[in-house]
Amino acid sequence: MLRALLPRCVQRRGYCTRQTRKMRIASDSSLWVSYMDLATVRKRLVGVAQEVRFQLEKEGMEPLPEIFIPQKNRVRHGFWFMAFEREALALSAKRSLQDRLFSTECGSLTGPLHVDDGERQNHLRLMLMLDESCVQKVEDWVRKQFGEHGEIVSVKTPTLRCRWDPGQTFVTFAAPEQAEAALEALDGSPSCVPGCNMYVDFAEIKETARYDFGADTS
Repeated sequence: MLRALLPRCVQRRGYCTRQTRKMRIASDSSLWVSYMDLATVRKRLVGVAQEVRFQLEKEGMEPLPEIFIPQKNRVRHGFWFMAFEREALALSAKRSLQDRLFSTECGSLTGPLHVDDGERQNHLRLMLMLDESCVQKVEDWVRKQFGEHGEIVSVKTPTLRCRWDPGQTFVTFAAPEQAEAALEALDGSPSCVPGCNMYVDFAEIKETARYDFGADTS
């Protein structure tokens, strides 16, 4: 199955017509699976950021930094920013937090903190460096649920080096009809994350731009 959006725009440049189809060509055997909505991903990240700031509060830092969470899909990458009032406070926090072993209050997330300079003055970017087990548990669950509808070739979850759970993954089946069956059965069903449902669609695999040379632009 191939599905594509119609061309968004046509730009005339002499005898060359460029049609940016932004073609969302969907694979007929690969599925995109969202098992955690952005609001839940954001809530998890905010919780970690607040607990890290609490560590600075216990060390006597005053005033405390302001927390900035990335917008939209960038929140799935698992990093956040802290804005400090003075450079000395930012340097002190970086020295204190860099490579510190951190665990959330509930103990579900554990790993060393990575800290580097943000793009703005007196800003730091922070990530909690997790091991592969966090994402692996979800992939095992996904493989079991989707495996009931056919032979799974792969389950791949896109993550940055911090391995933060992005709340989405890609499942590839051996045959298109198996992917279709899984989509029909599982789209909208409860996910492995409490309070979240799965949203399933055919995976977008590329974007293309088509050039027509010698086209009539009159």
